[in-house]
Amino acid sequence: MTKPAVAPEAGLVRGEGTILLVEDEAALREAEQRLLTHSGYYVLPAADGTEALALWEQHRATIDLLYTDM
Repeated sequence: MTKPAVAPEAGLVRGEGTILLVEDEAALREAEQRLLTHSGYYVLPAADGTEALALWEQHRATIDLLYTDM
């Protein structure tokens, strides 16, 4: 009798870079920030467009991705 094939354990994917996260719901923004930070990203959280634009002006040279639901 043959043993069933077992897939190797998959490791977590680690990222790098800076993400500008724009989310108006505080609980959701905090959860997304924790998840992205845990995955290796540096996160700049913003609660609205005005805050996001201010962060963009300060960090535009280092932002790699805009993450928003708008």
